Amino acid sequence: MNPIFYLFIIPFFELLCLIISWYSFNKYSLTNERFFPYFLTYVFLNELLGILLSFILGVDNNWIYNIYFFISFNFYFYWYYKIINSRILKNIILLFSVSFSLVALYFFVSLKWDYYHEFTFIFGAILTIFVTTFHFYELLNNNKVIVVNNNLSFWISTGLLMFNLGMVPLMFFSKIFNASNEVRILILISLNFILYACYSIGFILCKPTKD
Repeated sequence: MNPIFYLFIIPFFELLCLIISWYSFNKYSLTNERFFPYFLTYVFLNELLGILLSFILGVDNNWIYNIYFFISFNFYFYWYYKIINSRILKNIILLFSVSFSLVALYFFVSLKWDYYHEFTFIFGAILTIFVTTFHFYELLNNNKVIVVNNNLSFWISTGLLMFNLGMVPLMFFSKIFNASNEVRILILISLNFILYACYSIGFILCKPTKD
């Protein structure tokens, strides 16, 4: 398969989702999801910077993604902290955020910046899986009638859960089974497609609302 396809397909998913998020912004501009277009803009620009550094300038880009892990996982922890109602679950999320930040900062200090901080991602992904289940638990136990098809947080959480459930074993087993780069890349592309497809569906289907 053409290497250019591998290089730009994930940024294409990100850009398409970003455009949809801004186009639909008025529908959720008064909710806690209003920060997502800004976050997705950062994600897309970060991806472009990574491509520029590695494939065009020939410079190591691992440090870009190490910083991205720290920002992105804490963004999701903050968002879930805002949308979840249970005080106990909020405290757990706060504990997750602090624990993840300490682990990430430890690897920032103890490892070289040009080293890919794989454990930081795995740890953040596992914590995010737990946090998404917190949200699904509250949705299922909510006394209000919630149409999940129109619920943006449902679609975001679905995408995040499926993405991280796929990424954690990929990070572990791709090395154990010595999977080819092409197989890993195809799985990575598929997981990113699922993630941004869920986001995009949520932006399209969500109804105007406010928190």
